[in-house]
Amino acid sequence: MISITASGAVTLSASTEDNNIVLGNYNDLDKISKSINHIQQTCIVDKISPCKFCDVCYFCSSKCYSTNINIFTNPYLRKQICIKYREKLQKYVWE
Repeated sequence: MISITASGAVTLSASTEDNNIVLGNYNDLDKISKSINHIQQTCIVDKISPCKFCDVCYFCSSKCYSTNINIFTNPYLRKQICIKYREKLQKYVWE
């Protein structure tokens, strides 16, 4: 899903303009369409070192790319999510 803000910024979510995840301006939709497809096909946890080696990394991430960016690129939030969910996810997924 993409969003075009009142200022004409194209983002992946209405909440991302403040977080500097602006893909471009609405006049540049042709130029940024490839970026949007690539971003939506790439899972953020595949790019983050601690997460990409976790056996349950795909179960704790959200479908929303902007949510994942905000959580998984912030070491504190990422650690809190891991502490909260990893053991439970490992139990449900692998047992």
